[in-house]
Amino acid sequence: MMEIARRLLLICALFSTWLTYSLAEEKQRRKVCAGTNNGLSSMGSSDERYSRYREEYGGCQVVDGNLELVFLTNVTVKHNLSFLSDIEEVTGYVLIYGCHTRVIPLTKLRIIRGRKTFSAATHPNKGFAVFIAWNHNSNDTGLGEIQLKALTGKLLLLK
Repeated sequence: MMEIARRLLLICALFSTWLTYSLAEEKQRRKVCAGTNNGLSSMGSSDERYSRYREEYGGCQVVDGNLELVFLTNVTVKHNLSFLSDIEEVTGYVLIYGCHTRVIPLTKLRIIRGRKTFSAATHPNKGFAVFIAWNHNSNDTGLGEIQLKALTGKLLLLK
């Protein structure tokens, strides 16, 4: 009986070591990018922000911090945001504000941890892990679709 217990303990220890190694290896394979902490600040033109977003988030799978997409308001240019489609996880909040682009493809985003939340002036006592607002202009042109196909869980909408 004692021999069986030792063998089971050895198997558990080996499995635990293998699992730890596999998880560490998986984490290394995922590209981690630094998030931003600008809130609603808008530095540079709409096209400059787009270029900065493409550079910061291109090929990124994990955003360590906040994913902030703000003031992409140049409707004469069709910004291709397909570089966002690889993002699987955001450790902070997701802020989409003033984006007049047709589609935001966050198709692989499955986890928003909300370790840091966004505080809106309209709701100063609430912290939001996801804040999406003012994504159209006076001509009713703007954001048509946010693709969040992999995201599951509960969502609270405030009007």
